[in-house]
Amino acid sequence: MVSGVAIHGDTQWQAIEVELGQIVETHVPRALWGVFHFHAMHLFSDHKSFRGLITTTERFQMLREIAGAIPKYDLPVSYGAVDRRRFAKEPICQLIGRKAPNRIKLAHNVAFGLSVMGLQRWFNRSAADEVGVCVADRNDKTQASLKAVFQMMRHFPLNPPLVTLSNFVDALHFTASRESIGLQLADVAAFFVKRHLMQKADSEEFYKIIEPQLCVAPADALLYKEPG
Repeated sequence: MVSGVAIHGDTQWQAIEVELGQIVETHVPRALWGVFHFHAMHLFSDHKSFRGLITTTERFQMLREIAGAIPKYDLPVSYGAVDRRRFAKEPICQLIGRKAPNRIKLAHNVAFGLSVMGLQRWFNRSAADEVGVCVADRNDKTQASLKAVFQMMRHFPLNPPLVTLSNFVDALHFTASRESIGLQLADVAAFFVKRHLMQKADSEEFYKIIEPQLCVAPADALLYKEPG
């Protein structure tokens, strides 16, 4: 599962950064301010790093507020999802061998590509005269392959009538999610969209907050279409 959020650097970034900072100041003990960042899975599951310091009520309220920033600022959300169990049976996975890490990396690349194409489609529809820089979460195990996928998608026709990632400029950039509000928002979106696809009822409240901002149709965002 890979998700992306488009934020306008000129008109939205600073206001969102301030708002997310205020959420931290409201709900997080001062002693954690310097190290705390929004990680949806940690907040949803009561991570050990702040267990006993942040109540369940506060954790869930923080998730509501950070998810709520996405519709508040009308941020487009794209995603790409791959069912790894089904993907492992594909001929291409058989070609790369039995090692699970290779199949996982390939599935990740496919999900990334679907997500980025969803954002390009949004550019095509709604912001054809704008350009964007793509920033991904820093991970030494995936960076090289994601950079190659992104470079290829910028220069070679894929999935007509989408020709290339024509509204993206420069190379794919990486930073740690704890340093980027954009990546933290994307993480929240990815976590709750994934749980929705997995039919997890206990997190549907949060998915419903994000759902109106999804700029991709399931047929475009999922590698496999559900029967029927």
